[in-house]
Amino acid sequence: MSEGDGQDLGGSVGDLPGFEIESELGRGGFSRVFLARQPRLHRTVAVKVLTHIDARDTEAHRRFEAECQAVGSLSWHPHVVTVYDTGTTSAGHPFLAMEHLPGGSLQAKLDDHGAAPWQEVVRVGAELAEALAAAHQAGILHRDVKPANVLADRLGEHRLADFGIARFGDATRTATGVITGTAAYTAPEVLRGDRASPASDLYSLGATLHALLVGRAPFLSGGDESVMAVMYRVATVPPAPLEATGAPPSLTGLVLSLMAKDPAARPGSAVDVGQWLQQIQRDHGLPLTTLRAASSQPPPPAPPATAAPAVPPVGPTTPEPATLPPPPPRAPAAPAPPPRPRRPPPQHRCRPRRCHPRRPARLPRGRVGRRWWRWRQPSWCSWWPGASWRSWWPATTTVEATGSTPTRPRRARPRRRLPRAPTTRRPPWW
Repeated sequence: MSEGDGQDLGGSVGDLPGFEIESELGRGGFSRVFLARQPRLHRTVAVKVLTHIDARDTEAHRRFEAECQAVGSLSWHPHVVTVYDTGTTSAGHPFLAMEHLPGGSLQAKLDDHGAAPWQEVVRVGAELAEALAAAHQAGILHRDVKPANVLADRLGEHRLADFGIARFGDATRTATGVITGTAAYTAPEVLRGDRASPASDLYSLGATLHALLVGRAPFLSGGDESVMAVMYRVATVPPAPLEATGAPPSLTGLVLSLMAKDPAARPGSAVDVGQWLQQIQRDHGLPLTTLRAASSQPPPPAPPATAAPAVPPVGPTTPEPATLPPPPPRAPAAPAPPPRPRRPPPQHRCRPRRCHPRRPARLPRGRVGRRWWRWRQPSWCSWWPGASWRSWWPATTTVEATGSTPTRPRRARPRRRLPRAPTTRRPPWW
């Protein structure tokens, strides 16, 4: 079957486009949950189809889409179930695709194992308070906090699911087993007809923690009971005491304050509840749960710690030493000696012309060169003493310069020659 064709869910629900149904995870009075696979993204999801909404009720569909958009803004929180997609089946029932958490719900753990240790209850309460604080700061109410809507992931952390789903429930359906499970966790003012508020979510949180400590839902004595009996106990009867659970008084006092009949007597916000639970973890050496939501109120006061009695010293007491006079002032320190001068490096004792001849990088400007010095000799005649070419040819090919004034190079000494025989030959130009 292709992805766009969908798959028939059976009954009056219709087919689900874009998902391949593998099995049915659960069924309630308002919805059915299926384990499905999304072929386009190669992932497994949990699809919840709301079967109690009429396909012709456009206002309910509009409010459902608005609520899903608001819940999608909380997908960044680690303790809120991520919503992947929403849509409508072929029969007109809205559905939403969420991440699949194989750890199961807290209600399944209560049914299988009973009450949880109070250390685990403190950790679950801090995580749920953190999720509710983020939702309340975003202007979103859960309206249905209970163990069945708290799921565990693969790492053991708990996430809150089904935000706002109870808002679309049909208040006229009061059959046994449909509303009884939710009525035990609903605030008394909501059962009287008042609007839901953050205080009602805190009452549901306290009822959930009470159920984890006791092992069953509050105000239920066992057996098949009517909805009216449960609602009457919620509105009038105080919750059962928690001394037999072995939990510390700070935790039991917090749970009972959350389940107060008057909303004004409950804690101010979910952030305060998280900080109170974090203080209990700190007092008993438990790992602290990270609180990411900012608090607008100061944290609640910690329970007073009993001071340990003073223990008298053991053994003979030694008298305190007498106060000594201050020491005399010290003499000023002698100034440090001046640094020893460094010895200059040795100088060369050889002649500079032999060891280090100074030669200019280029010849200075002016009348310098071989040809200019050539015609500056005293005579051109061949019979003139010292008229050989060796006498007027410069001895060096470079001109030594001192500063910018050129100096005349030294003329080489003439070679001694043997005297020639006299001759009367004269040059033709004489």
